[in-house]
Amino acid sequence: MDNEKKQTENLESEAVEIENAETLKVVEPSLEEQLTAMKDQWLRSVAECENLRRRFEKEKEDALKYAATQFARDMIGITDFLEKALANVADRDSLSDSVKAFIEGVEMTQKEMHNAFNRQGIKKVDPENKTFDPNLHQAMIEVENSDVEPGKIVDVMQHGYTMYDRLLRPSMVSVSKK
Repeated sequence: MDNEKKQTENLESEAVEIENAETLKVVEPSLEEQLTAMKDQWLRSVAECENLRRRFEKEKEDALKYAATQFARDMIGITDFLEKALANVADRDSLSDSVKAFIEGVEMTQKEMHNAFNRQGIKKVDPENKTFDPNLHQAMIEVENSDVEPGKIVDVMQHGYTMYDRLLRPSMVSVSKK
C-alpha cells in the first residue's frame, strides 16, 4: 500500500507540475508581450526626449540670434535718415570746411551703422532691376513702362532689410506694368 500511496503522490505531483508548466506557458507569452510593449514605450520616450532637447536647442539659438530684431528695426529708420541727409547734400566744393566736416561725420556714422548691421547679420535688400518678389518687396505703385518687362522693379522708394533669413522690413518699390 505504501507503494500505491507513493505512486499516487507521484502522479499528483506530476499533475501539479504539468498544470504549473501549462500555466507558465500561458503566462510567459503575456510577459513577453508586456516586455515588448514596455521596451517600445521606453524607446518612444527616449525619442521624444531627444526631440524636445533639439527643439529647445533650436529655440534657444533663435532667441539669441533674433533677440535684437526690434532694436534693429528701430535702427533701420535712423539709417534711412542718414541716407536722406547725405543724398540731399549739394555741391560739396562750395561748402565751408565746418559743413564739410559735419557731412564727413554723418558719412562715418552711416558707415559704422552699416558695419554694426553686418556684425548682427542685417543686410540691405537691393531690389533695383530685379523681378518683384512679394516676400521681399511691397509694391507701392505700378508704372507703365514699355522699356521694361512687366513685374520688374523700376524705382526703390525705401530699401528693405533682412536679419539672417528673416525679413525686418520689405523694400517699398514701384513695379512696371504693360
